Amino acid sequence: MTVQERFYTSADLLAMPDDGKRHELENGELLTMNPPVLKHVLIGGKLFARLFVYNEQHDLGMVSGPDGGYRLYIDPETGRETVRVPDVAFVSKVRLTKKLDDLYDGSPDLAVEIISPSESYAAIRKKLGEYFTYGVRLVWIVYTDEPRIEVFTSMNTAIILDIDGVLDGGEVLPGFTLSVRDLFAVLE
Repeated sequence: MTVQERFYTSADLLAMPDDGKRHELENGELLTMNPPVLKHVLIGGKLFARLFVYNEQHDLGMVSGPDGGYRLYIDPETGRETVRVPDVAFVSKVRLTKKLDDLYDGSPDLAVEIISPSESYAAIRKKLGEYFTYGVRLVWIVYTDEPRIEVFTSMNTAIILDIDGVLDGGEVLPGFTLSVRDLFAVLE
């Protein structure tokens, strides 16, 4: 186990050289993930494209991909930051800040996490808890190895969609739908 020498900030994240990995902060602790595998990239790309087009047609807010970081929280006593980088995210127009810097200061309305085989269940649940604690309204957890999507509207309220299910944007993205079969067709 590696002991971190210091706490990191979002400024540190932004100053890091591009090493092909994804970096996040959890209460000032630097988390580094390996680059995603091709299945992960293809599913994320298709989901981003569908959400981006839907958003453009309906002018609902902002859609970001895997390079969009969200500063979810800064501890007022310690200054330690929590920064997450969902695979795909959406922020509604009413919550969108006028000034967009290098990181979005706040939480998205929708966060999509595409799960890598190396990610533990405990790590996924921890990230899910952070999202809902800091204001995310909808989370889609996508499992690429077994076409399955868990749709969370709260930490403990989920619907599990299999290959015959249909993703629904609910109150966050009214009218948006995408069949799980259509999403996973990109892998065929």
